[in-house]
Amino acid sequence: MAHQFEVLEHTADVRLKVRADCLEELFAGALRGMCHLIQEGGCEKAADSSLCEEFSISSVDHAALLVDFLSKVLVLISTNCALYCDVTIHELSGTFLRVSVKGFVTESDFDEDIKAVTYHENAVIRAENGDYISTIVFDI
Repeated sequence: MAHQFEVLEHTADVRLKVRADCLEELFAGALRGMCHLIQEGGCEKAADSSLCEEFSISSVDHAALLVDFLSKVLVLISTNCALYCDVTIHELSGTFLRVSVKGFVTESDFDEDIKAVTYHENAVIRAENGDYISTIVFDI
């Protein structure tokens, strides 16, 4: 298992539970899950990934890095009317992340308008089997 995600419904927000066998895959799974919420199946339809953005983030821990990472990509998605489905992690520590994300301009409307990625209930935990798990709350 590389990574998996599960959408948990709520009236004012959407919760996404991500499980992966390493931190890098947790970030990748969270990104794909967020894109799935925005445009279901959009990442599977991608013809090319002509857009590429590289950025760095510093934060207090892995959980905050994950929220800040998704928030930065959400801005890129909104600004460029694009989906960024692929991430390459160049550096990841407890408080620092440097990534490249690849995406494509979408030709159809988004299914969901995510207003924000929240810190509510956010944590990155390590399960007994070694998997990393995080539940991310999106304000819709």
